[in-house]
Amino acid sequence: MKEKYYGAVALLMGGFTYSTFPLLIRLLDITFSEFAQVAVRSFVAVLILVALLYRKRIKIFIPKEKRLSVALFAISFPLAIFFFTFSALETKIANTVFSLYIGSLSISFVVGLVVFREKITIKKILSLGLVFLGLMFFTYPFNLTGIAGIILGILAGIFDGITNSLRKYIKDLPRNVILFYQYLVGIILSLILILIFKEEAIKETIGIESIFAGIVYGALLVFIGNVTIYGFQKFDLNLGTILISSELVFSLILGFLFYLEKPSA
Repeated sequence: MKEKYYGAVALLMGGFTYSTFPLLIRLLDITFSEFAQVAVRSFVAVLILVALLYRKRIKIFIPKEKRLSVALFAISFPLAIFFFTFSALETKIANTVFSLYIGSLSISFVVGLVVFREKITIKKILSLGLVFLGLMFFTYPFNLTGIAGIILGILAGIFDGITNSLRKYIKDLPRNVILFYQYLVGIILSLILILIFKEEAIKETIGIESIFAGIVYGALLVFIGNVTIYGFQKFDLNLGTILISSELVFSLILGFLFYLEKPSA
């Protein structure tokens, strides 16, 4: 019971941390293109993880039976980040977060039921329904730009739900080793996409705030990676995703405080 409580607290901490990401994305956007943003913050995260692994003398070896799961985890998370980044730049912060959880909660509900045999409860059904109602409320009235951001947010949520499922499945491996591969793949995918789309990684404006945001974002990626892996391994997948969705409230507050964004304005 105590471990389940700690898992719930970890996921709530993850929810608050996630709510700061759209703000950091907009600061990064001053200097870096979309794909370059992912590369920069992933690079910072990898540097921190290398230092932690070296200090604790932890090897980055992955057992053969876990390699497929780790590979899927390492790929799904960067894809979620890419779509989340595009969504945050296309629509309001509240819209991005709500659409993210439409996809994430839906996928987690299915995976929890089919793969982990978790029970369907009234609480889970009501929570999922409230998120759908919340999305309708916070995105009205609709516009083309907002809809594009919402679609991207839902795609981010789908891959986020897959990532959360794998967080629960991957056990008996050091969390920082899993995160090392996750963010390393993020760097590689970012660089590949920059080359494919011939994107200018750095814009004309080089802002100190973007550099600072990149460092903070990278550190938070390491933090949130650890707390969410721990949380989902100790807690129910569906209810855990609902706990992380506390980000919805935090994002709404931060969006108003920093950008004066109102839900349906």
